[in-house]
Amino acid sequence: MIRSEQKSPFRVYRGATIDRDEIEKLRAGTLVGSNAFFSSSFCEEVAEMFIGTDPLAAVSPCQSPVDRRQFVMFKIDVDLNQTADLIIADVSEQSNFPAEKEILFGLGTTFIIKEITYDIHRNLWYIEMVVSSEMFELKQEYTDFVHGCLKYTDADTLFGTFLSGRSSDYPAGISHLQRHLRKMKFNDPNRANVYFYLACAYRSMGKYEHAIEYFHRAKLLQKGLSSQSSYAYADTLSELAATYSLLNNTAKALSLLKQAVTLFRRILGANHIDMPLYYTRLAYVYWQEKQYEDAHSLLLTALSIFKEDMTSVFAGLSFTKHTMGLVKHALGQREEAISLLKETLEIRRQSYGDDHPDVAQVYYSLALIYADTDDKRIAFQYAQTALNIYQAKLPKHHPSLKRASELVERISSYQRESTLPQSEFHNVQE
Repeated sequence: MIRSEQKSPFRVYRGATIDRDEIEKLRAGTLVGSNAFFSSSFCEEVAEMFIGTDPLAAVSPCQSPVDRRQFVMFKIDVDLNQTADLIIADVSEQSNFPAEKEILFGLGTTFIIKEITYDIHRNLWYIEMVVSSEMFELKQEYTDFVHGCLKYTDADTLFGTFLSGRSSDYPAGISHLQRHLRKMKFNDPNRANVYFYLACAYRSMGKYEHAIEYFHRAKLLQKGLSSQSSYAYADTLSELAATYSLLNNTAKALSLLKQAVTLFRRILGANHIDMPLYYTRLAYVYWQEKQYEDAHSLLLTALSIFKEDMTSVFAGLSFTKHTMGLVKHALGQREEAISLLKETLEIRRQSYGDDHPDVAQVYYSLALIYADTDDKRIAFQYAQTALNIYQAKLPKHHPSLKRASELVERISSYQRESTLPQSEFHNVQE
């Protein structure tokens, strides 16, 4: 095997034909992966044979860098000391053509692009890459996360939460959790968890009354049991508060959140890495009530905790940055607000993909800020993007979908008539 033979870093080559559209998507610094076994060679000349390079003129069959079909030489650097999980083999001895010195990468191998250049004399793209273990690390982190979750809930409940949370397939998540609930014994210790996650899924669909009902059911089962249930009880108070916040019942939300924060401080400590979520929720309600200085102070506390411990906090960090962006805008600090919201957008796109409702929330917030200025074209683009995501992911009567549709119409109306009423922020609570 190659691992026992190669102790020092080495380079292999792969020649390929790629559509121009795919070339344009590649950028230095991005992570790419193979969706099949990935063949390469120790010999650059062999890789050029697969491109079809003219052996006399030493140019590829391509005529220009704008042709639909482009010819690419991949140069791949491998350091087995840095990628202990890499599956790679020298299969030249098993090949019918041993002179090709074929090296085979395993399914799903990931690479980081270092540099992309185009040789105008050879009509050939050169893409330098290095093998990456990043996906292995992410997989390991995800596995550890799942194992951690399974300490407190069962696999069926966890699957339902992933359907409605990560995949944003809320009807499927609710259907799965309801089936699971029907099969449960009445005294099943996981019943409160199912109620809790059903409530979260209903809230994401805009069915707030259903959400409140299931949060109350969970709360009744959790109250006064074990220390773990005390944590779960506090979490349910916080989520119930977030639901009332979405209904603009800020008095109820504030009361519940203060109870939750008090409990969490007692259970976890004031500077625990989980605390920024609850500080941010409280800050969000202060923002709703126009208590901007109180909100700003809490958010600074949350950010200071994140600064001390940056392990696995992207989702929570994005919520805090998003809320801080709203507060900064309310305080008249427009550029800082836009910068924070764009940072939030990038974090959420990396975490959830481009079509998740949480991503749409940030587009909507950015649209509102730009709509309050002369940048109506940019505002329209952000608003339309938010609307497109909501239309694809949310029920047709969802409040977020309605607000995004109204914002698109208002901006369009202004562009047509140059009369846009002053916009106001609406709830974008996670």
